[in-house]
Amino acid sequence: MVITLHSIPASPPGRCVVTTLHVLGLEFEEKHVNSVAKEHKKPAFLAMNPRGCFPVLTDGDFIIAESFAIAMYLCNKYENGENRLYPLEPEVRGKVDQLLFVGSVIYDSLLQYLNLLGVIYDGGVMAPEKLPSVYHALGLCEAFLQGDFMVEDHFTLADIFMSCGLYLLDLIDFNDYGAYPKTVAWLKRVRDWPYFKTANDKGMEELDNIYRPLLAKNTQNRSL
Repeated sequence: MVITLHSIPASPPGRCVVTTLHVLGLEFEEKHVNSVAKEHKKPAFLAMNPRGCFPVLTDGDFIIAESFAIAMYLCNKYENGENRLYPLEPEVRGKVDQLLFVGSVIYDSLLQYLNLLGVIYDGGVMAPEKLPSVYHALGLCEAFLQGDFMVEDHFTLADIFMSCGLYLLDLIDFNDYGAYPKTVAWLKRVRDWPYFKTANDKGMEELDNIYRPLLAKNTQNRSL
C-alpha cells in the first residue's frame, strides 16, 4: 500500500505527521496542497476531509484527517519495539494524550498572537494584545516538563506536537525565555533530534520566507 500525505511543508501540524512517519521508518509520498488556490476547499479535497483542512493521509484506500488522529493511527498500526512515540501502557498513553490537547492550546495561542493565517492570506498584522497568552503557553510547557522529555525518558508524540507551536516564535525572533529554563533546554533537545530536523528545517524555512516579508509589508501598509 502507498502512504500519501496531503499537506504543505510550511504547515506545523503537517510537519508533525512527517516527523512521525520518519521516526516509524515509513516510506510515503507527499502531495502538496495548493492552499493559495484554496484546493483544500474544493470538492475533491472535501471528499477526503469535510472540514477542508490539511494534513490528510491516505494509506491505500483508508483516509484519515487531523494531525493528532493521523499520528495516533500510524503508531497504532506500524509502531513496534520499545521507547514508543505512542506508549502502550494506559497510564503513560493517557499522559501523552493529555499533552496533545495541551499542545493544541499552545499552538492556538501562538497562531493568534502571530495572526499567522491573517498575515499570510488577509493582509493582517500581529496581535500584540495576545502576548500574555504566549507567556501562559510557555508557563504550561515549563510546568509539565518533569525531566528531559514531556513523558517518560524518551521522545513521544507529546514532544513532537508540544514543540511545533512554540517553534513558531522563531518567525519573530522571540527571545524572552528567561523564566522558562526547562523549556529552553527541551526545545534545543527537540531541535537537535535528527528526525525533527529532517522533517522541519525546510518547512520552517519556507514558512519564514512567506511570513516575514508579508508581515513587514502588511505592517507598513497599516502605517500609511
